Amino acid sequence: MGTTEIIEILKQFITEELAPNSDANELKENQSLLERGIIDSLGIMKLLAYIEEKFQVKVSDEELIPENFETLSAIAELILQKH
Repeated sequence: MGTTEIIEILKQFITEELAPNSDANELKENQSLLERGIIDSLGIMKLLAYIEEKFQVKVSDEELIPENFETLSAIAELILQKH
């Protein structure tokens, strides 16, 4: 599974579960999800649970920093590092 596929899966989850008023086509891989208010701290926790289940990875406490959840690209990179 590559970066593009992971980003598409993340877009779908975010627009369905975390930001239902957002359009997946409007989410760009390098735009800040935090600054745009698409996800917040609660959203990060929901996204984390989804990532761990969907991609079968474990994110450590040290990796729970805003930089790792700032953009779709950053999240995809975090997931790819775990495989």
